[in-house]
Amino acid sequence: MIVREYRAEDEPACRALFEELVEVHRGLYPDAEIRGAFQVEGRLLVAEDEGRVVGYAGMLRHPHSVEVEPIVIARGQRGRGVGRALIDRVVSEARAEGVTQVYAQPAGRNADALAFFNSVGLDVLAYTRVQLDLTPRDRRPGETIAGCEFRV
Repeated sequence: MIVREYRAEDEPACRALFEELVEVHRGLYPDAEIRGAFQVEGRLLVAEDEGRVVGYAGMLRHPHSVEVEPIVIARGQRGRGVGRALIDRVVSEARAEGVTQVYAQPAGRNADALAFFNSVGLDVLAYTRVQLDLTPRDRRPGETIAGCEFRV
């Protein structure tokens, strides 16, 4: 497997992977209207295995940091080191650019993404967003942080 820069001919494969991500989020938040379309923002790094795109990661550059947004691995390729290879490349590129942080902002219910990011070294809890729903929404018990229970 190699990790390389995105090319225009990667669009159909990346679009299909993005649709997988949208479906995951629809499963996490069944009462929400979740939509989106694949688009190239910032830099995209693509993981390719035997000529096939099996994942990609977006790098959004900010003044002192790089945000990983999104990172998507094909369902059949998860757990095989594709995500780690993409993050390793993002971190390498971020260091080369002289930034001081690499971060991601996974959805609160996405326990798999939270566990993944923690496993590849993104283990500093920097910012959280807490909210009050003004209209009824389906929420589940989530995490305990600073001794407080939060729903997701």
